[in-house]
Amino acid sequence: MTSVIIFSKDRPLQLCAYIESLIHYSGIAAHKINVLFCKSETIPYQVLEHQFPDIHWIPESDFYQDLLEIIARCDDHILWGCDDVCFKSKFKFEVCETALNCNEQILAFSLRLGKNIAPLPLLTDQQDYLTWDWTTCDLKETPWTYPWEVSASVYRKNDIQQLLQISDQLKHPNYLEGLLAHHFFGAPQGKQWRRQLACFPTSKTITIQVNRVQDVCPNEFDNSARTDVEKLYQDFMAGYRLDWKSFSNCLNQSTHVESEYFKLHKPGTGGIKPSTESYETCLESSHSALKQGRIQEGIRWCQDAVMVQPINQKAYAHLGNIYEHLGRQDCAERCRKKSAISFVDFLGSESVRSVVHVGAHHGQEIYQYQSLSPNLIVWVEADPKCFEILEKTVAESEVEGTRNVCVNALVTDSDDEVCSFFVFSNDGASSSIYHSTNTLRDTFSDVHETGETLQLKTARLDTILKGVGLPLGGLDVLVVDVQGAEMLCLVGAGDYLDSVKFLEVEVSQEALYEHGALFKEVDNWLINCGFIRVSDVPWHGNCIYQNPSRCQSQLLLSSTAH
Repeated sequence: MTSVIIFSKDRPLQLCAYIESLIHYSGIAAHKINVLFCKSETIPYQVLEHQFPDIHWIPESDFYQDLLEIIARCDDHILWGCDDVCFKSKFKFEVCETALNCNEQILAFSLRLGKNIAPLPLLTDQQDYLTWDWTTCDLKETPWTYPWEVSASVYRKNDIQQLLQISDQLKHPNYLEGLLAHHFFGAPQGKQWRRQLACFPTSKTITIQVNRVQDVCPNEFDNSARTDVEKLYQDFMAGYRLDWKSFSNCLNQSTHVESEYFKLHKPGTGGIKPSTESYETCLESSHSALKQGRIQEGIRWCQDAVMVQPINQKAYAHLGNIYEHLGRQDCAERCRKKSAISFVDFLGSESVRSVVHVGAHHGQEIYQYQSLSPNLIVWVEADPKCFEILEKTVAESEVEGTRNVCVNALVTDSDDEVCSFFVFSNDGASSSIYHSTNTLRDTFSDVHETGETLQLKTARLDTILKGVGLPLGGLDVLVVDVQGAEMLCLVGAGDYLDSVKFLEVEVSQEALYEHGALFKEVDNWLINCGFIRVSDVPWHGNCIYQNPSRCQSQLLLSSTAH
């Protein structure tokens, strides 16, 4: 059997989501749960204590002694928990217990790791779960090499009791994690004790980083929305709760996520948390505050805008620009990352056998693609210098079961022609067969042509794919990022386009490249080929298309596409 020990301080709203989602997805009885919480005069826990009377609520007096007493009455296995964690899919504690009982080399069963968490180590499939050797894993400073963590892993009770004898100076959950990790598992004897870790094929939890309640470890968190503990306590007492069902079965690529997962609703009302102002009002107010030099007020309006629902790709991009002018580069970068969409966001339950990425640059998406477990990924890059980096990225990130092929070629609608290729300043990310326009230069002031021009031989995409052994009918996902040459690439795909389930193509509504294809031309051509657009249309950025005749489900079609 498994008991749960949760650490909490000043976060009843987040703790409530942890408890509700844990019970929902695991079926664990409430009396198996222990909450060791740090009391606060301004943020009490009485509401939760009343809501969950069968849970053991222990106000912290002496952290180390309190912890020893809790562990003494726990079952043979213990799940550590932290109040900023939520569960997202069903699992059975019995699988964790069996793994720990049957293999003495397994130290812990992680609920936060799985094949969706990039990058991946060398994993061994044990049918119901995966194992790996954390002592030889070369993915340093990643969760795959953390044998001891207190957010979402199951350990043997006896092992925990043995480890706690190492030091009686464990005055805080972060000390519990950090000191033992450093003093024991960082030493030779720790690495020889139990060398393996285990996890489910996909992760069962996410950690939502929207606030911080301790000063021991200055962990980063997403403060692009108003999610400080005082504000969230007010929301909690007003009846709002974290909508943890909204990210059910999500395939997060990182153990830690940010504010896009943090959406509040009021149970029983059928609605999300309303805003006192509209999104447009929040933006107008932030602009006004910015013009008048009221920086903090402008930031606060931006934070309100993030909490207005639904917030989409365009909204995040707009907020990123405002945050940059307000001097908040951290928030600006977070918003820009959230504004980028990928075909992965629309896959649902669709399987992916192959991905072909034309305009692969340095292969930055490799971990995202590999998390889908395709049989084949083909990377095509024209610039020889970028191609060298691409090959290195792929070679260092290979995983078992996926074949990666890198091809150095300039893709157009014809073979064996010589074409000029203009190199751009941003590590070649914007390099193109077309010159830039004034719009590109005015919009992206740090991007420009270097003056270097390469003479490259062209190749059709269908010629390339035949050459790497991909049969007709075998292409599931095509990603096109070729800086204005999208139509040339699509035409050059020939009959391979017929089998594509999802197509991700970068489009522009205004000309950024002289003679480059614009959105309307690409959109009309793809619709005539049987594709349906399932994403919004950015001014400049990725657009996602689906071929419903090739997909098992058509539920993926977005009602927001227009």
